[in-house]
Amino acid sequence: MVASPRMTSFRPRRTHHARVPIGWTTAQGHRDPRSGVGAGPLMWLTFAPVLRRPIRSFPTRLLASAVVAAIAVGACGGDGDDGSANTTTGVDAATDATSGEASVGDASSTVPGTSTPTPATEGDDPDEEDASGATATTAPSVTDGEPTEADDEFPVTIEHRHGTTTIESEPRRVVAAGLRDQDALLALGVIPVGVQDWFGDQPDAVWPWAQDELGDADPLVLDATQIDFEAIASLDPDLIVAIDSGLTPEDYELMSAIAPTVAPPPDHPDFAVPWQIRTMLAAEAVGRSELGRQIVADVEAQIAEAAAAHPEFDGATALVGLAGADGQAYAYGSDDVRSLLLVELGFSVPERVDEQVEEGSFYVTLSQENFDQLDADVLVWVGGDATSFDGVTAEPLYPPRVVDEGRDLFLPYDPLGGAMSFASALSLPFLVEELVPQLALALDGDPTTTSEYGR
Repeated sequence: MVASPRMTSFRPRRTHHARVPIGWTTAQGHRDPRSGVGAGPLMWLTFAPVLRRPIRSFPTRLLASAVVAAIAVGACGGDGDDGSANTTTGVDAATDATSGEASVGDASSTVPGTSTPTPATEGDDPDEEDASGATATTAPSVTDGEPTEADDEFPVTIEHRHGTTTIESEPRRVVAAGLRDQDALLALGVIPVGVQDWFGDQPDAVWPWAQDELGDADPLVLDATQIDFEAIASLDPDLIVAIDSGLTPEDYELMSAIAPTVAPPPDHPDFAVPWQIRTMLAAEAVGRSELGRQIVADVEAQIAEAAAAHPEFDGATALVGLAGADGQAYAYGSDDVRSLLLVELGFSVPERVDEQVEEGSFYVTLSQENFDQLDADVLVWVGGDATSFDGVTAEPLYPPRVVDEGRDLFLPYDPLGGAMSFASALSLPFLVEELVPQLALALDGDPTTTSEYGR
């Protein structure tokens, strides 16, 4: 069974290494809705690309040459024995391997955090520094400690939007290169050697609901604003999981030249892969399909139990929103991962919102003159408390019954908004336990039973 972690069980973890945020804005500031904290709706935090954990010693020039050479070999189409047990196929796009960097989903994304830059924190003294300024240390592998062994037979072949990836043997050094992929791997008992940062400035980019699974491991935290191919290659991975990402064909070719890469599935927008699919694709990649099925079944059972305990949820409408730039708001469609939990609990997203979500997206942008479309039986805002959304809720067309009947909830990112944004097999058990009672209070339409996350 997947445990339902309680806040009282979350233990503080060390924070280390300098991080220098720049250009952060308020909850009403500029956000990029494509990358969906949702970076605005996904919430990209715009900060200087500083690794929160030093990469292993691997001279930058040699590493860049190795990546270039790997791609050159792949471009030749050779399939000789080069010592690699795993193979990747499916992309013919031309790539530029000279920079070692690419955007994460959308290079132009900028998004929010807070209006006040956070000062850099003191970290460990560097032991050794290479030409890039990174320091030398050794990353843990999945074999550190007592990992759960794979129960599937290899090779395993996984189809995705950029082709197919064949994994010949059980991977031992896995990089989580998607925004939420570390949660899926940790739920499966696989400790990544590298994880993708996203938002929230959590230790090791792992939130409280997943810290017990991480244990004392100290993975390399990859930059949130771009794909750092050199840092990934320095970890010597034998598998890269980039399911919850926006990998372009060019990104995929570069990444798969380093190690077999599982890209997003073809039938979902970038950053909008449902948690069940994320979990199962990761489980298949590491050879733990049976465990993945059990995890999914356990979490789905917990959600179903909560839904059965609240029959009033069935047929009620609910929206998840995020404040945007210039007084705008984002409303998530029913296919978005944040909305998915509400749908599984019995709620439905208003049709007028779903009808406006464009193909390949998962949200709709609403200007002030369209704020009446935010009307729902429950309106859930992620990213701050009630005062953080004054610029939105004070608008004349903000639905009056939502205000008068106490139907809106305001979830700060730490922890409930973060748990809703991650929507993972590890965050959902905690979220169901903590959020469901608040949804019931908001839905009853009685302003005297205001939720602690209400006004």
